[in-house]
Amino acid sequence: MNSSYFYIEENKIHLSSFLVENSFGRTDLGKLVSEKGILAEFQDDGTIETEEWFFNGNHTAQSKTVYFEGDASSVNKTLLQIMAETSDTRSKDKAVQVLKVMDLILEKNLTVIPGPAGILLSDNLSATSGKVLFLPANLFDRCMENSREYGTLQGPFVHKGLSGLESSLFTRSAVAYRILADKNAFPEKNLEKRQSDFYDRNFIPVEYEVNGIPETLSSALNAGLKVKAKKLPVPGERRFVNKKEEDERLKNLKHASEYTARQIELFLTLPDSQKKNLLSEKAFEEKRNAFKKKQKRIISAKRFYERNSRKIWGTAIAAVVCIYAFNSFHQGNLKLATTMGLNSRETVESLYTAINRTDVSALQEITKGKGTKDMRLIVSADYVTSRQRLAVSEKSGTLTPSQWLFLKGKSDFWQ
Repeated sequence: MNSSYFYIEENKIHLSSFLVENSFGRTDLGKLVSEKGILAEFQDDGTIETEEWFFNGNHTAQSKTVYFEGDASSVNKTLLQIMAETSDTRSKDKAVQVLKVMDLILEKNLTVIPGPAGILLSDNLSATSGKVLFLPANLFDRCMENSREYGTLQGPFVHKGLSGLESSLFTRSAVAYRILADKNAFPEKNLEKRQSDFYDRNFIPVEYEVNGIPETLSSALNAGLKVKAKKLPVPGERRFVNKKEEDERLKNLKHASEYTARQIELFLTLPDSQKKNLLSEKAFEEKRNAFKKKQKRIISAKRFYERNSRKIWGTAIAAVVCIYAFNSFHQGNLKLATTMGLNSRETVESLYTAINRTDVSALQEITKGKGTKDMRLIVSADYVTSRQRLAVSEKSGTLTPSQWLFLKGKSDFWQ
């Protein structure tokens, strides 16, 4: 069995690193040869026996490309190839048997599950016979990163931001989604865009792709596609894990473990007449389109905010500052003298009161135009003069116009 990234010859699998010998030597890929995989075998009684599996070493082909080599008796086809045969019921059954092994791996925490391109199975695979080989997940992913086909082989099934249990749960749900819906939950081939889809959970929930699927199965499967990595405090920073967010993450993680391959197997063999949630084709399509429209609006708004959050917050802060400044200016103006709302007599009284008190500020507010400029200058000069005289002697002050008219004798010394 040959493929673009591996070939099987004399019961041995040869996995390409996609690196020539010189480039391979500058990486740490050679150290990963000790990473374990899992070889599972179905028994006659329906049980599954597992054992650890390792690559034996590596060698350089005539093309100068370095290949990893390991035993691969009885397995000759990848799960990814099997899932591509959507019209073949037998192929779906084989894929479900692989899911059963995944359930066992998760239950016993045997290893991290690789993408379906790194899972090989035998032609005779069934519930009572056949083998399934899970290649070492990290080594396989590192090799595929050097391939131009990563977006097809690994991308839709491997979340680069997850590891350990979270990574395995995500991959299992991505594979289960493909088996049920005959399409990938995250079909985007571009790494950056696909990671954004992972982060935003931008996928169509399985109940909108598979008509009649039980709610318990769809909810748990969707939870597997929403798993998040645990947030760890950054060393040296006073930053703590948000307890509420962590509780929600653990709750979703637990929910993602609550469906099994057996549930999927039963659903796939269930006649339409016995599917409780089954809708008419038209009703199902309308429900699906309504959700897609709503989801697109939500995701677009979220991404717009993320792209422009700094501008939005900057604009908001600037608006608050402007409003505060305007309000302060307005409140200050309310305290200033004004003739608005006064009749003619009251306006004249305000003018002469300001002159009488040498109140320059009030005079500036209640007089406008060039004609009153000289008046303001005279009053201002008088105010300054009075303050200067008082600074020299408290008895040497000036008189207001009204005082001057009635108490002229006190100003006789003015010469």
